[in-house]
Amino acid sequence: MIVTRKIQIRPINKEHYKILEDYLRTCRLIANKSQTLFYVYWQEIMANNLKGKNIDAYFKERYQHSFKQTIYHILRPKHLEIPSRITDDTLNIAYKDFCNDLKNGLLKGERSLRTYNNGWIPVRSQTTKITKQNNKYILEWLKGIKLEVYFGRDKSGNQVVVDRILNGQSKFCDSKFIKKEKKWFLLLCVNEPEKENNLFDDISIGVDCGINIPAVCAVNKGYGRAYIGSSVLLTRFRMQKDQRQRQKNYISSSGMHGRQKVDRAIFKAQDFEHRYMHTFHHKISKEVIKFALKNRASKIIMEDLKRFGQNQEESEEKKKIRRFWGYQQLQSMIEYKAKLENIAVKYIPPAYTSQTCSQCGYTDANNRKQSKFVCLNPKKKCGFEANADYNAALNIAKGGIKKVNNKDV
Repeated sequence: MIVTRKIQIRPINKEHYKILEDYLRTCRLIANKSQTLFYVYWQEIMANNLKGKNIDAYFKERYQHSFKQTIYHILRPKHLEIPSRITDDTLNIAYKDFCNDLKNGLLKGERSLRTYNNGWIPVRSQTTKITKQNNKYILEWLKGIKLEVYFGRDKSGNQVVVDRILNGQSKFCDSKFIKKEKKWFLLLCVNEPEKENNLFDDISIGVDCGINIPAVCAVNKGYGRAYIGSSVLLTRFRMQKDQRQRQKNYISSSGMHGRQKVDRAIFKAQDFEHRYMHTFHHKISKEVIKFALKNRASKIIMEDLKRFGQNQEESEEKKKIRRFWGYQQLQSMIEYKAKLENIAVKYIPPAYTSQTCSQCGYTDANNRKQSKFVCLNPKKKCGFEANADYNAALNIAKGGIKKVNNKDV
């Protein structure tokens, strides 16, 4: 199980700051150039209808190298100022991202070509060593560069993770250096042994991600439920309103102190909003995992909301709400935290989960009245009443809706 930790680092020799800056700039250039070259050469692959092993065979015959190595030999002579292994590792990461973008519809125009604005420096585990000297943790890297690992208050327990590496309990994997707000960080990747939580295979948790309540959880067996968090839309609306006012006050004249001041305010506000929502979703996802562990569930089920609302006629207000609804980030955080606890995550279609009674299975759009659910089944006269989000979470926990009033969905 691979775990990533963000830890601050400080070069012991101040002259090494400039080396890191140069490496970071070069790696960013290589990554961005490689994305363009991957795309251009992939058009040649598509034109020749090449697949699988035929791709490398074609490139070796025409360019004397495999597809990826062809890009390497184009870029390497232009960037000899950094070690070849850094160039190679940067290309490997960029190529992996490119392949993922191909799967997600890059050639169909569903997403644009990836651009790396901040960049990173790849850190190969074979050429990096972490040691402890005089109660200080030192990271020894290429060309004699040594960096002190700084934990600060260490609310995330990063020091414990590094101690496990030193004790041999965990394995140090390929990582990255990044820079954020004039500070350098190590994105430390660690291979840790999987946890044993004694979970039950027949128990699953349904999570209904909503606007008013970010996460409503229900158990497929029993009466366990949890209403986690409250809406942050008003807070985000207020942030965006303030941001629009700052942009309106933007001074277009170049070189003016007033413009620089507004620039800083705009970027600072954007960063604050991002960090605010990131922290909020971390808290929600953490509580969801706690609920799953408390009920010893081996599976978390959520709705697949990627295309939710795309083909619906909605008011401008609803479209605005959906734009600020950060369910994708929340679901991704739940997914990776569940993986750390050895809990499986499954996605189901969202159709009819909020309109179907979780007790008798009767589906009717009139069953739900805003936040309240009342079953209107005329035959069984079920009369089940509950919070509408909880009823939806129960349907999700049971695997979604497969039939609507005895008809297959």
